Amino acid sequence: MKRVILMACLLSLPACSKTRTDYSDVKRNVETVTEGGVTYTIEIPEGLPKDDRNPGDWSNAKEEYDHVPHVFTTVSDAMPDDLESAKFSVALRVSEATFVRAEKRPDGGYALTDAAPDKHRVEAATFTKVGAKVVKCSAVQTTDGELPSYEKTRAMLEAICNSVKAK
Repeated sequence: MKRVILMACLLSLPACSKTRTDYSDVKRNVETVTEGGVTYTIEIPEGLPKDDRNPGDWSNAKEEYDHVPHVFTTVSDAMPDDLESAKFSVALRVSEATFVRAEKRPDGGYALTDAAPDKHRVEAATFTKVGAKVVKCSAVQTTDGELPSYEKTRAMLEAICNSVKAK
């Protein structure tokens, strides 16, 4: 009898450990990042997997995390020259991208969102001046079918990158 109970418990573990994919309603926490000679803050959904190799990345290379949001930040010396240059910094193939947001901000930065028409992928990106440097934020989520809570997910990804601020 003990073996049957043990086996039932072991078989139920995969169902219990299903990886969360919808972070659209999750509380965001302010995280402080220091890299490339600057310190900035960014709001990250609570529980989002963290990449220990880069202080400004929330991502996990394990297969079970393929369909959760991924956030990447990088620090560079220069802002893109114009909106077209910013697009080329965000999309691999600009001609195939569907930019639903592409704007120059009053502070000289840029905000872009590439959203696939079939709702399987959204990538939000910003370029934010922090001191003498530029922080590029990219928040992306991809799935095989339609993203969960598509509009909320898009808004969440944009809000993550919009939240980058100098500390």
